[in-house]
Amino acid sequence: TSLEFDLLGGNPATRRTQVNLAPDGSFDVLDLTPGTYEVYLFGRVVSTFQLADRDIAGLAFGPR
Repeated sequence: TSLEFDLLGGNPATRRTQVNLAPDGSFDVLDLTPGTYEVYLFGRVVSTFQLADRDIAGLAFGPR
């Protein structure tokens, strides 16, 4: 299973980042550009968030 992070308004060729989930459901996403992201799980948007220029820890996502 994987999550996809889509940078809204970003370059269509490079704006989507896919990460695999670990068996416990955790994940790491490295080197995202600051901006507003939609998060996709199983092809559906499950969250939207803004990323500044700092690390974020402890986010949890699930189907709406």
